[in-house]
Amino acid sequence: AEGKGNREAMLQKSELASKYATLLLALVGIPIIFEMPEILNVWLGNVPEKSVMFCQAVLIASICDQTTIGLASANQAVGHIRNYSIFVNTIKVLTLPAAWLCLHYGLSVNYTMYCFIVFEIICAITRLPFLKQTAGLSITHFFKKAILPILAPLLIIILTCYCSTTYIHISYRFLITISIAFTIGSVSIWYMALTKIEQSKILQIINRKTNVKKN
Repeated sequence: AEGKGNREAMLQKSELASKYATLLLALVGIPIIFEMPEILNVWLGNVPEKSVMFCQAVLIASICDQTTIGLASANQAVGHIRNYSIFVNTIKVLTLPAAWLCLHYGLSVNYTMYCFIVFEIICAITRLPFLKQTAGLSITHFFKKAILPILAPLLIIILTCYCSTTYIHISYRFLITISIAFTIGSVSIWYMALTKIEQSKILQIINRKTNVKKN
């Protein structure tokens, strides 16, 4: 789209990429965050101290990063790769001195991961003004098209996982939590996050794939 000179379409695709990437990761990532203790216990048996928190923090940070990940591709299309890399990666690297300060002043190792999450959120946010300056991104439009539609489905997935982990107490519960969250989350995404046009395109893709298999 950018190569054809259609920047509006390019920015629209970056909005969709951010929305879809966040929802797809959250659909699986949020149930895993809630069930991380049980999953690691089944996987490792003897779970190292703090590993649950570390894994949860990495997933949370990744989901936060996905909220504007489409803008990274948009920046590559525009061509301001050097300045973007310096600007964004400098923020990411600041996690290290921040974590060192936390440990230096006797804070728990948990705070190093809190720093990681915070700087990933800052990094995700800073993509917005950067693309506004380099590509003419409308931050209001991006928020309306990429952020607002995902809030309700994310909340529903979180509540579903909370209810499952609170009221269900059986072995291998994580299989139930992931299955229920995936099902309910998919339905909520379909009706709350996708537009009629997006739904129609997805159905067309499914029909095409189905017809190819039949043939």
